[in-house]
Amino acid sequence: MSNFIFTNQFYNDDKGRTLPKARLYFYDNNTFNFTDVYSDPALTQVLDNPVTADGAGRFPQIFMDISKTYRVWLKDRNDVQVTPYIDDYSPSASSDLIFNSKADTFADLRTIEPVFENQVITLIGHTVAGVGGGTFRAVLDASGLTDDNGVTAVTTGGAGWIRELSGFVSPQMYGAIANGVTDNTTEIQSAHNSGFPVIYEGGQYVNTRDGSSQVFIVRGEVGGEKQQLGEWLNPTDNNAPVLICEKFSSANRDINAGEWDAGGAMFNLHKRAGDAFGVAITGYAMAYGGEGDWVGGHFRSRGTIAVDAGVTGNSVFGSWVVSIADPTGGAGYMAGAVGQEINLQNNGDNLSKTRPANVGLYRGHVIKATEGVSSIGCDIITDNTNGYWLTGIRVRADSILPYTNHDAGTTSTEALQIDGGTTTTNRYDVLNANNGYYNYLINTDGGDYQSDKVVVFGDGHKLLWGKDSIKYVNVDSSLDANLMNFSGYNIGINSTKILGSRKTGWGTPSGTSDKTTFATSTVTTEQLAERVKALIDDLRSHGLIGN
Repeated sequence: MSNFIFTNQFYNDDKGRTLPKARLYFYDNNTFNFTDVYSDPALTQVLDNPVTADGAGRFPQIFMDISKTYRVWLKDRNDVQVTPYIDDYSPSASSDLIFNSKADTFADLRTIEPVFENQVITLIGHTVAGVGGGTFRAVLDASGLTDDNGVTAVTTGGAGWIRELSGFVSPQMYGAIANGVTDNTTEIQSAHNSGFPVIYEGGQYVNTRDGSSQVFIVRGEVGGEKQQLGEWLNPTDNNAPVLICEKFSSANRDINAGEWDAGGAMFNLHKRAGDAFGVAITGYAMAYGGEGDWVGGHFRSRGTIAVDAGVTGNSVFGSWVVSIADPTGGAGYMAGAVGQEINLQNNGDNLSKTRPANVGLYRGHVIKATEGVSSIGCDIITDNTNGYWLTGIRVRADSILPYTNHDAGTTSTEALQIDGGTTTTNRYDVLNANNGYYNYLINTDGGDYQSDKVVVFGDGHKLLWGKDSIKYVNVDSSLDANLMNFSGYNIGINSTKILGSRKTGWGTPSGTSDKTTFATSTVTTEQLAERVKALIDDLRSHGLIGN
């Protein structure tokens, strides 16, 4: 009778490495007297003793006489002991491997008793082959260990197996099957309870904790496959990203009114010490070839809940950025708090500095309405009586390229440019000072203007008092390029009227006019008439009187 104990088995040293050319010695029990082992079940083909592994560390099939007991000793290629020798090995009582180098499942691992401390064993898979497997090391006394069904297994005999980790765990190590169907709630929670960082290997994880259905879709390599998770606006085909976290929630604010329903992903960074910059989440999109736009970060939010007018709390936010300066260590202030900073660096061919026909080429911040009518493009507000802005919008000194540095044909640059409607029916106000109290609408004090030109009006443009008033001031070259027109106005000084509308009914006197000096005591009637005519002519020339 015979029984084989090895079938192309591998063994590892105390660092988990395979043992090429390792040697396995077989002796009569409790002696160092060599005894034969065989390569066939009939026990006719004697193997060399010791039996030597191949260059990959693989041993051949070995058959032993089940009527005997053996001493077995494993050494490396240099004949250095790998494990202490084992006495009383009985093939009839133990048809498994001597050192049990593998276990098919985590449940099987609990039934395998290690022979020596730090013995290495390979787990093929936690529940199914190829998923959640790994390398474990033996602990002969597991009295202080707890079986967590992932990292630590306690055997029926009181020993233990501890998984070798690379600094993290995964739900698969606890039995998760990421197929989009199997409920992995317990496995995910166990992974997070381990105290180790958790990574999600490729697959789709279902989590039904607290009655919410969450699906984590994770990919390490992206080929041509697609996922039905939506493009930028509509839920249609989208090229599969490396990581997708999707949550279906019915959560309520049952603890406090401000409770948030946690989203698909959360990233936290806790700064404890040091002077390095801290970023909770960071990334970039880099193009090495091909065509199409590249976006460093993309956020979208869509609401499909119909609510009655006046209902609050159902707003949709594409993104919400909060920065809080809260120096709790004592009096003083943080060096700064920035809600959002946008940096644009242009190192390309467009450094010719011309204004492109498509202004979308290089823009620091774009606010775009894609459908329907939205109320405000950029809203600067305060949340309470303690929060204020010193300046709503500021363009820093020398931030705008001087127009003299532009290419020929560009006549100006500006801190603010507003493009009007493309037709007369698409008109809108450029600047509207709404209800409230102000110091100034425009304050030009402190600036230096080329040729002191503070405000430049176009030909025929009017300065009005009252939006729909017929009273205005303008210059219209079609009438007289040298005429400033005051329509509907009188002119006064210190609230005293000095000039009003033209007085009509005056005829044009004939004869000679004279503006020379005269003596009132000797002036004749004819001389006085000549001077009156000169005065009438000048008043008519000024437009103060007329027919």
